[in-house]
Amino acid sequence: MKEQRVPDRLRHVFEFYGIDAFDTLAREAMFFSSGFVYLIGCGRHVKIGTTNGDARARLAFLQIGNPKELKLLKVFRSEHPTYAEDRLHAMYAKHYTRGEWFELPRRDINVLLHVENIDEWLDAGEDEDEQTG
Repeated sequence: MKEQRVPDRLRHVFEFYGIDAFDTLAREAMFFSSGFVYLIGCGRHVKIGTTNGDARARLAFLQIGNPKELKLLKVFRSEHPTYAEDRLHAMYAKHYTRGEWFELPRRDINVLLHVENIDEWLDAGEDEDEQTG
């Protein structure tokens, strides 16, 4: 297996956040279907995304190109992170701003911050939709 290297321009970001870059890359290579859904905040804007590795590493990559401080709000373990991400994007489509960023009302952010299991929460919402629809 070819050794994966972290570009020198990113090494300081990993060090700042206390992330073992090589361990992070190795873990990302191990995951295929299960992974994580994360919420990264910048004021009222929230990025809803996925990663198969360390969400702190994703935050570090995103912070490089952003002059405002980003905060990792929540990380959910998910058996189907891409599906969960798509569902969340659809749920909050009316708040869409750009890319994977949404300007969410505070109450919606608070709801998401209190969710324990994103897969179960989304499944429960789907069951309610079927009963009322």
